[in-house]
Amino acid sequence: PRRCHRVAWQTSIPAPPGLDDRVHMHLFEEGYFGYCRYSPTHAVISMVLDSRRTQDPLLLMRRHFPHFEQQEWLRMNPITRAPARTGAGRVWLLGDAARVVDPFTGEGITFALSTGLLAAEAALTGLDRNDPAAALAAYSREHRQLYRRRAWVNTLLRWILTTPSRPVRLLRNVERLPGIVSFLSHRVHATT
Repeated sequence: PRRCHRVAWQTSIPAPPGLDDRVHMHLFEEGYFGYCRYSPTHAVISMVLDSRRTQDPLLLMRRHFPHFEQQEWLRMNPITRAPARTGAGRVWLLGDAARVVDPFTGEGITFALSTGLLAAEAALTGLDRNDPAAALAAYSREHRQLYRRRAWVNTLLRWILTTPSRPVRLLRNVERLPGIVSFLSHRVHATT
């Protein structure tokens, strides 16, 4: 119902000398970007920008890395939307087809694999009982439960990151609650 003004951008670059194996995240007024090494020789840069403020990732990269060369960027929009129905009849939706989560926490692949596993388990049960409708209902239930357990941190971070002043205020106050970052990080990667 609402238009998503955030656009995700991604490109691959030769790994800068001295780049460690950590994920580096940067917040700024127009959005955020992160980069990390994905092979011994290359790194990936992922960026989310507010399209109402700018639509050129190269300009922002040159602000942070003055000698950043022109790259071919992949673009995705919208990066969030309302969840779709998990399926109809024998056609079931998995991963981003069913529900898109903001890429900030990097959990898209985990959700895609998890929903694939849930769908496979429900389908096998449905085949055993010859009841595809009950299998889809079971998959839909488990799908909702998965996102209820795991996606709330992603939703909270998306809310924080959609207004530039929120992360600044949060980071100023994080030292008062030293365990909050660790708690949120562990919830993103929780297995239950």
